[in-house]
Amino acid sequence: MPGLRILSRHSKNLCKRPGKTKRIRPGMICKRGDILLIHFPFTDLSKSKKRPVLVIKDENSYGDFVCFQITTATHQTALMEIVSDAFQETPLPLRSFVKYDKCFTLNKNILDKKLTSVNDTFLHQITDHFCKTLG
Repeated sequence: MPGLRILSRHSKNLCKRPGKTKRIRPGMICKRGDILLIHFPFTDLSKSKKRPVLVIKDENSYGDFVCFQITTATHQTALMEIVSDAFQETPLPLRSFVKYDKCFTLNKNILDKKLTSVNDTFLHQITDHFCKTLG
């Protein structure tokens, strides 16, 4: 067919993204409670922006995991603050909130790095809030 161009998986333009994309180390698994920095794509897929997320369901065999967005904006609804005693490791540098009324399924291919993790008590609280929004 004229104009048809076949791209192999080795083609340079197949997975071209703006900026540098730092891939997660092979073998690293996204676990429930991890706070990750991801390359969150804009809706038109033209660019992406680094955003933190909280993993609420472990990664499956395809590398997909379910998460909530983390924000520093306090004017939004359905937010729960991540208090300092909720962190198992180093706390986030800014006062942060989990936006629990919207969950996402993402793939670890857009993951930049792991930032920290939260404890089970916080995870139970945030999933309870999410379940209440479902009715």
